[in-house]
Amino acid sequence: MVDRIKAGKENNNKKTHQSFVLGDTIESTTKRIWVWCKDHPEQKDTVLILLDTEGLGDIEKKVTTKLLSYIYCQEPKQLEVSKPVNGSMFATLARNYVDALAKGAVPDVDDAFASVAKIENQRVKEECMNMFRSKMKGLQLPQPSKLLDTHFTDTRWTALEYMRTKAIKDVANVVERKAQMEMDLFWQQFQRQNEGELVKHCENVLFGLESIRNLLARLQTEGYNVLGGHKKFKRDVETARQQYEQAFCDYEPREGQAL
Repeated sequence: MVDRIKAGKENNNKKTHQSFVLGDTIESTTKRIWVWCKDHPEQKDTVLILLDTEGLGDIEKKVTTKLLSYIYCQEPKQLEVSKPVNGSMFATLARNYVDALAKGAVPDVDDAFASVAKIENQRVKEECMNMFRSKMKGLQLPQPSKLLDTHFTDTRWTALEYMRTKAIKDVANVVERKAQMEMDLFWQQFQRQNEGELVKHCENVLFGLESIRNLLARLQTEGYNVLGGHKKFKRDVETARQQYEQAFCDYEPREGQAL
């Protein structure tokens, strides 16, 4: 908010800003720099960061009009990697600059940018991992190993691609490599979980087959201990085997033998 000294600038914001005392006269009320945000009046999904300071002295209103026109026409500010600056990134930059000035030092742009990149990349990595875990856990187990491998590869690629588009200057792909390591660890645990669920599934299928139940019942009642019983036993065993293998036609042979 720019205007001449003691012009009552803060009174222009009574409807949108209540975080500090507003003067009713031209007496100076603002004693420092105040920062707050407001939706851009012309650009959708854009927020203006407003700074209210003490008066700037005797400036002609023409200057204020030109400044407002200039601000409203500008594109969102971006970092050197062409990424728009969001609120948390701006806060980190501002904090670093203010801390440096408070110590009487000259703000270091590179240091400030490195701090922003570190914090932002950590946030992006967490988003990437949440995306990865959510999609992986959305797959009902057990699954054939080939399908599981394909799902993991596609999910991993999608999550990493998201991180690559959002990360800021990830030098030597440090953040990406950390995400890959976490994904690999998750994958190992996920495979073991699938194997455990596969054993349960094999048991359920095996004892759920009517041919198996009939076979076990005849064995218990010595139903095969008759003339021609051995031939019937072999036929029932073959029927049960075919039905069991059919239930695991999408699995590798070794996976159907998990019991």
